[in-house]
Amino acid sequence: MGQFGRCKIEMSNTNPTLIVALYIKGYDLNPSIVTRLLGIEPTRSSYKGEKKITDHNKEVVSKSGFWVLASNVESYVVSDHLSFIKSSVESGIKDIFSVAGVEEAFVDVFVAAPSNDVGEASFSFILSERDVASLGEIGLTIKVTITSGPD
Repeated sequence: MGQFGRCKIEMSNTNPTLIVALYIKGYDLNPSIVTRLLGIEPTRSSYKGEKKITDHNKEVVSKSGFWVLASNVESYVVSDHLSFIKSSVESGIKDIFSVAGVEEAFVDVFVAAPSNDVGEASFSFILSERDVASLGEIGLTIKVTITSGPD
């Protein structure tokens, strides 16, 4: 699994990569408060000003606070991942923007679909009214990022 908690599905050259994660961000966000309120450890988090070393041995300093929870559901069905995110956070926070320091909160659905020999790729999914409404109840929007290219 990568740093974002990729699905635990064996990815091949013909299978897409699907990552679904909750992002909570804010200039002065204290990720430990989010962790305490939700009662779940994040996949990644950082405080404003926190220094970390990247995989390429470069020091980076966080410009704001963030808290990320990536789905670890073994499925290519986006609704399965959205249900995991919703059930992970709904008992701790009824309105995500009521938490001190939260400026932005969304669920990101990231799809990387490898292209075939002629540069074509496809991946489709459904966002049901129920999926969107259930996340909207706690103030979350859904961001979809789709990319394609050779492996």
